[in-house]
Amino acid sequence: MPYIKQEDRPKMDKVVDAMVDAGVQANGDLNYILFALCKRCTNPSYNNYKNFLGEIHESAEEIRRRLLIPYENNKLITNGDVEWVVACVIIKTSMPKVCVKMEFIKKDKEDKRVNKWIIDQ
Repeated sequence: MPYIKQEDRPKMDKVVDAMVDAGVQANGDLNYILFALCKRCTNPSYNNYKNFLGEIHESAEEIRRRLLIPYENNKLITNGDVEWVVACVIIKTSMPKVCVKMEFIKKDKEDKRVNKWIIDQ
């Protein structure tokens, strides 16, 4: 993450290395560690808890943006995209509001219908 100065990274890397050596996994371990860190190091106040949660949220967004999305894009190229057919029907009624019914139909590579969602508005 480019938000930490180069000279501060080795200290943080030691913490990450210790977590890796301890076998910390994203199966409850990380949840426990983050909760314990918050409980031990955050002075109780709405803003402090909000800021702690903000750091977790931004970390999740960084993982999504820099790791998950490129992974998914690679799999999209490797395995092909999911085909979507959108059917939109506009139904006029005597009421002033127009009723819209949208159907999202997911199809597989053989053009067979796999799933269907209907949104009524």
